[in-house]
Amino acid sequence: MNRCLRPLGAFFFAASLGALVLIGSAGPVHAQNGVTTRQATDSNGNTVTVRTFPATAVRGTLQVVQPPEVLFNNAVARLSPGARIRGANGMLLMSASAVGQTLQVMTVLDSQSMLHDVWVLNETELALYPGKPSYSR
Repeated sequence: MNRCLRPLGAFFFAASLGALVLIGSAGPVHAQNGVTTRQATDSNGNTVTVRTFPATAVRGTLQVVQPPEVLFNNAVARLSPGARIRGANGMLLMSASAVGQTLQVMTVLDSQSMLHDVWVLNETELALYPGKPSYSR
């Protein structure tokens, strides 16, 4: 039916214009999976990408014992079904490949206090997001 094609064509044209405007307005800050990234300069003068984590993210140490069982800040915890672990380079890290390693991470807990989103911190982020002192609880 010819009469149906014109409204759909106008819709897709308007949607593509909106996408072009959004792409053109993107600056040096990028957002992906609730985490924004920005460019920063480290102490050596090199440009590095730094992630800015959600306000609900918690800093700690993670040790994968036997997936989905983990130790988070030396307490028994569990990865949620569908948990994502992002490595220091931003790529997905399988929990089985991290067995036995102690990693400095930022994590977001789900409604049942399981670890859902986990980001392994790189050297620059370790300096920007200090952990709690060992004497505090």
